[in-house]
This record gives sequence, C-alpha cells and structure tokens, in this order.
Amino acid sequence: MADDFRLQPRDGRPALLLQVWLSPSFPVGAFAYSHGLERAVEAGLVTDRRDLAEWITDLLARGSIRNDLILAATAWRAASSSDRSALSSVAELAAALHPSAERRLESLTQGGSFLNAIGAAWPVEGTAGQTPFGDSAPPFERVPTPNSLGEVAYPIAVATTAAGHG
Repeated sequence: MADDFRLQPRDGRPALLLQVWLSPSFPVGAFAYSHGLERAVEAGLVTDRRDLAEWITDLLARGSIRNDLILAATAWRAASSSDRSALSSVAELAAALHPSAERRLESLTQGGSFLNAIGAAWPVEGTAGQTPFGDSAPPFERVPTPNSLGEVAYPIAVATTAAGHG
C-alpha cells in the first residue's frame, strides 16, 4: 500500500529552462526594472522586510505583474492549442496595455531580446532556428510583416516559448 503514494520521477528540464529564462542574468537587454521600488525606498515608503513584502504582494495582487501573468497564461493557452488568431489578439493587447511609453518600451524590448536569445540557444522544437511565431530570418534581421505578431511584449514572448517547449 505504501508504494501507491510514491512520487513518480520527473524530468527536471522544464523547470530548469524556466529558471534560466527568468533569471536576472538572462540576456533580455540588461533591464533591471523594479516597478518604482527604488523611488519608494528613497521616499521612505519601503523601509523594512514587511514593507517590501507588502510592495511585492500589491504588485502580484493588483499591479502590472498580475496583468503580465494573466496575459502570459492567455498567450500560453493560445500557443499550446496553435490558435494563431487568439495569440495575435493577446499579443496586440499586451503591447497596448502599458500605462506609459517607458513601460511599453521596456516590455517590447525585453520581449524582442528574449526571443533573440531563445532563437539562438533554444529554438522551439520543430521550427529549427525560428521563433515561436515562425520568423525564419536571423534574429537581428527580423522585421514585422502583416502576417507576424510584430513587436512582442515580454510576457507573451516567455509564454509562447514555454508553450513551444511543452
């Protein structure tokens, strides 16, 4: 009876890939944005662990991180089911939702940098050197076409890559 409760061995590759892709050292343009945390510390709004925990909790529950996670989940579902129309729609929405030009530039630049790195190191299986969106041009020569998603926000790039790698 005890054997019924054994954990099955798991392939750790998917978790390892996510850890690498989401590492602060992954080459997404050397961005280190903190959603205004530095300014909050300077202003005395965040002074200890409790304040920091509240800051992060707010970002997860009501902030842009929550929005990015919802967009990523939607993009992952669309990419996993090969629903190009839904993927295009969520990619367009993700690019449009940023509250400032700076935040939009950050996300689109990170998304493009992420896809460039993925295309060079971990192309999606079955696409041999293409991005999850099917762009076959070398990463630095890609230009948006009417049939491509164009500029891609960071959560969409990560989600479609994760879907492409199962």
